[in-house]
Amino acid sequence: MTKQSQGQRLGRWLVWGVMLGLIGCADLAGDRQFEQGLRQYERERFERAAELFRRVASEATDAGLRAYAYHYLGDIAWRQGDGEQAARYFEQSQEQVPTLFEPAFNLGVLALAREDWVTARAYFQAAANLQPRDARPWEYMAKTYQGEAGRRDARRALFEARDRAPRSPRILTRLALLEFADGDLEQAVSFCLQALERDPQYKPALYNLGRIYAEWPEERHHAIAYFQQYIEVAGTSERALSARQQVADLRRRPSPTAPQLEEDEPDDEPAEADGPVPPTWRDRLATLAERVEAGETQRAAAGYLALAAQARQQGQRDREEEILRTAVEQLPDSARLHTELGRHYLDRDRPTDALPTFQRAVELDAESSQAWLFLAAAASSMQEYDQALDALTRASRLQPNDPGPLWRLATLYDQAGADRRAIETYETFQARFPRDPRVIRATESIARLRPPPPEPEPAPPPEPAVTAPSPTPEQVQRERQAQQAFERGMAYQRARDWASARLYFSRATSLDPTRSSAFYQLGVVEYQLGNLDAARAAFQQTLELSARNVMAWYNLGLVEHGQGATPEAITALRRALRLNRDHVPTHLLLGIIYAADPSTHGDARYHYQRVLELDPENANAPALRQWLATH
Repeated sequence: MTKQSQGQRLGRWLVWGVMLGLIGCADLAGDRQFEQGLRQYERERFERAAELFRRVASEATDAGLRAYAYHYLGDIAWRQGDGEQAARYFEQSQEQVPTLFEPAFNLGVLALAREDWVTARAYFQAAANLQPRDARPWEYMAKTYQGEAGRRDARRALFEARDRAPRSPRILTRLALLEFADGDLEQAVSFCLQALERDPQYKPALYNLGRIYAEWPEERHHAIAYFQQYIEVAGTSERALSARQQVADLRRRPSPTAPQLEEDEPDDEPAEADGPVPPTWRDRLATLAERVEAGETQRAAAGYLALAAQARQQGQRDREEEILRTAVEQLPDSARLHTELGRHYLDRDRPTDALPTFQRAVELDAESSQAWLFLAAAASSMQEYDQALDALTRASRLQPNDPGPLWRLATLYDQAGADRRAIETYETFQARFPRDPRVIRATESIARLRPPPPEPEPAPPPEPAVTAPSPTPEQVQRERQAQQAFERGMAYQRARDWASARLYFSRATSLDPTRSSAFYQLGVVEYQLGNLDAARAAFQQTLELSARNVMAWYNLGLVEHGQGATPEAITALRRALRLNRDHVPTHLLLGIIYAADPSTHGDARYHYQRVLELDPENANAPALRQWLATH
């Protein structure tokens, strides 16, 4: 790999912005030089940018500003092919602000590029500790576990990454490659199909599905189909040429089910035979039943699950159900098949069918945390709270490092009215996962659930009013600088220069931690940049300072919805409606959330109707009227 291509790769890995609240009161000269350096950097005038950043690093009085100057110097050095100098700059950045995420992560990337696995792993672990909800350190840490011996640890790291970014097709595809290397072709197919559900044109998933299906002689028609889909989106790339060659090879390969020629051939010239007819899904069911009869139970189970996953991707949910029901009948002792069938029932809003299926799954495999979690979901939807609580308790014990099951357990105790147990579980969650952003909501829930304190004694007569002390010159200076930073952030935001806006809003919050408007605008900018965790934190801080900010509640709900946290999104949006029951964006978003679940279509109708009542000319009005007419 050339130095230039390495620099381009690192450019995609780097984090360009400034972390919340790190840069404080900077001298104005250093501030101007840093801003000029950013402008030169954005224009790819790297020599001039480096000169300005070096002046900031040597002259600025603010450690945060110096840290980011070294950070950009490191990036420029790497782009110019000097990895050793880049590492020195990143280390100097760390020395200025040891809690900065970017230098730790980038030092890990540098170590990974030179195949120093142990050092890279240490840096990625440090970065993960600094920013616990960021998927990238875990995703790249997986690359440090090499060979067959490292697959288990690589898989663990990728599962950690998937927990933090469940919608990432890249992470799902990398999990598929691990399963493929281990020979679990069905699970590899499942992960690739999940990636395509997130992005139907994700090229690595399409290509790898072709590779995986090519390993099954009876599935080669699927391999050809996925390779052809890949070729359509990949154009004339080198990998597309490889896919074309593999399609040609697969078409030349003899069919495993082709009839054999008779020994005595006829005298006349035989007509050209048609290509082999691909087996139907029922043919494949019959073949899988034969495998069960032959004792090939693991291979048969993998085949059933792959066939069901394909039906699900094609939207053939009835076919998927028939396949899974047949699989469970053929292999009644497979916990995995029972879990998948129960999941299918749950997806189709049939908890009464799902519950006994999950119960059978945990009987067969009591160590399956996934089955216990699905069992809890089915039981909760049927208001079987005792069973759901037991299932979540077991799941949290099986996954002690995953905050998800414990959080669900606490919220279910809360919903069930078991206040004491809810408080205990929220407190356990806070103690075990202090960096999880939900600890703020845990604190709020504990305060809400605790009984009110006894009435205080009557207060003594008030003391004479005392005039508040005048602010010190230093306080006046900081407030003035905070206002200047806020105004600069607003100017950059209007220009849609999100990175610069984030820099100045962050500075405003650092200089004046009581300025709720700065936290709010920071949340807007982080959302625009796609940093949903940082956006959530900024909106939560806004609401701590100004709990009646309707738009902050709405935006918090929008962020939670974007990360798949539906209950949390609904809670935030309901708070917004308490403050303004006629807030159209909140009604619209609640309608969208409720419309995704058939069991809550009644709620969706209410909110969509409110949008039309309050804003008949809303841009979404035609789509809302169409949905209401068909539901």
